[in-house]
Amino acid sequence: MSVGVFSSGEASRPLADSASRPLADRVGPLQRRAAALFALLTTLACGPAERTILIHEPEGDGARAIWSVDFVREFTIPENYRYRTEEYGSPVADPSRGLVYVGSRDGTLVAFEDRIGEFVWELDIGGGLSSVPILAVVDPERGVGHQAAPNERANWMLTGTDDGALVAVDLDTQEVRWRYRTNGLVRTPAVIGDGVVHFSNSRDEILTVDLRSGEWVWQYDGEFQKDFTVYGRAGLAYQPPLDPTGSVGGVLYTGFADGKVLAIDAVSGAPKWSESLAPLEGAGLFVDVDTTPVLAPERGQLLVANQASGVFALSQADGARVWNTKIRAVGSLALAPGGVLLAASSLEGLYGLELDGRVRWYQQLDPGSLATPLVVGTTVFIAHSDAGLLAYATVNGELLGRLFNGSGSSGQPSFDPVLGRVYASSDRGQLYALRLSLD
Repeated sequence: MSVGVFSSGEASRPLADSASRPLADRVGPLQRRAAALFALLTTLACGPAERTILIHEPEGDGARAIWSVDFVREFTIPENYRYRTEEYGSPVADPSRGLVYVGSRDGTLVAFEDRIGEFVWELDIGGGLSSVPILAVVDPERGVGHQAAPNERANWMLTGTDDGALVAVDLDTQEVRWRYRTNGLVRTPAVIGDGVVHFSNSRDEILTVDLRSGEWVWQYDGEFQKDFTVYGRAGLAYQPPLDPTGSVGGVLYTGFADGKVLAIDAVSGAPKWSESLAPLEGAGLFVDVDTTPVLAPERGQLLVANQASGVFALSQADGARVWNTKIRAVGSLALAPGGVLLAASSLEGLYGLELDGRVRWYQQLDPGSLATPLVVGTTVFIAHSDAGLLAYATVNGELLGRLFNGSGSSGQPSFDPVLGRVYASSDRGQLYALRLSLD
């Protein structure tokens, strides 16, 4: 075990500060004229930067509206002369405050008003914000908290950075409460336990810190891989204890770059069981387990995928294999209503699996990076690094809609159930608010 470093008391810039003004106000006149000229030339040469592509003829039997665009806002200054940029951060809605937050690769957290997208405030966190943030209701005096429900007023945000920190932000004061630094990228969402926060980083380290102070509690170090591995890292799935007042704690489940899946005691950090999913002929293959495990407690199973050997169902009790469906390069999984497991593969596309491993449907996609699927009712939204945002029916895989934004999307979309909106980002740093029109 090793001890990291944490600090506290970092404040946001005052709203009167020039850095707090909207991005357009902080850009000089020459930069604005150059950007306007570049945008004009791009429009003349290539047409509109974003558009919704109709899948069916407007009068056809299959035509129906999936979304309408409420607003589009820029949350970072685009790098027009760079061949390719990626924005991996996920937007998150805060309906109780009427805000939506989004972080950028330059390390800035921006808050927009959620009616028409007006700029409200920003906080320079640093390190690049490429994670999936979570909103939390925290009692700092008691040191306890939980992830906020859509109808709750969150007072903290927990988000990771590309310089290896997990950061707790006070949403009332727009100040950093604490920052815990590690040696790897922190891009997967944190999990709140009993007075603690669990999270992982890109160096296969599982860490637990005190929720109130950010002080180190325990750490589990996976075997660091010196060979090439697939870009990405599994997050944590948390099974809380059946009896919160009892002596038995919760369990964390996660995967590692060497192909192993572990169950870890959430109180002590000690492994409970380990199962390798790497194929026997693993030499020369990528064997990473990069999917955050999906728990199916009613079946006593967890669902996870190995880059080389496919999707597995394992016993939560001891890691024993229940079934395996061979699909290459699966990077994320999600459950949908009706017993459908969605598997997103960067090489093979999007699969809908039965919970016994049989393939129900399959949609081939162009090769590219796929974010974790977002399920809203019987529709799944998935961000594609080249194609933008795609929508499919979870029942049969029918393509319902596509938003082409001109740059592709790497960040995971999110859903606001209060306003009925999906928020998505583009790799050029634009936030899209899409009002859904689902049956």
